[in-house]
Amino acid sequence: MENEIFVSVIMSTLNTNPDYLKEAIESILNQTYRNFEFIIISDGGNDDEILKLYTDDKRIKIIRHDVSLGLPKSLNEAINISKGKYIFRMDSDDISHVDRLAIQVAYMEKNPNIDIAATYYREIGASKRVVKEQCIYPNQVKCKLFFVNIIAHPSVVFRRESIFSKQLFYDESFRYSQDFELWTRSLNVEIAII
Repeated sequence: MENEIFVSVIMSTLNTNPDYLKEAIESILNQTYRNFEFIIISDGGNDDEILKLYTDDKRIKIIRHDVSLGLPKSLNEAINISKGKYIFRMDSDDISHVDRLAIQVAYMEKNPNIDIAATYYREIGASKRVVKEQCIYPNQVKCKLFFVNIIAHPSVVFRRESIFSKQLFYDESFRYSQDFELWTRSLNVEIAII
């Protein structure tokens, strides 16, 4: 751990099914990559009973809102208080593979030109289908983004420096689809799917 780069994981939750929320949190806490902070925004909902289970974990920072400010505002808040070289996006009802942070940190370190990297993903539920986009090069990703959102939001890692220097914050006027709005506004940056 002493040689691992410090990274941040950000997540917002609002009335998430307690079982899903617990699984999401545990999937980050059980990562093989250990040098991270986990910023969780409790966005005015009823998630505090589950979040109380994790108050002793020094890696977790819980920010509570009395009323919901919405996902984009909560994510921007988490980005602004984050300290990591890389910022990982997590959803409160998803599960990260145990090696997710390790794999994505290694990729970002080997590819300093990449600002944002997402991954393939496996659907949860009956199908368990693996969704793969055949976009090896950043220009392929950009071309497809003209037509459809091919980036799984909770699989994304951002280069923190890129967020600030290239203004890759979420547009807070988009209550929904804020991720797709960000991707389409990010066509001047390097995005990869690994």
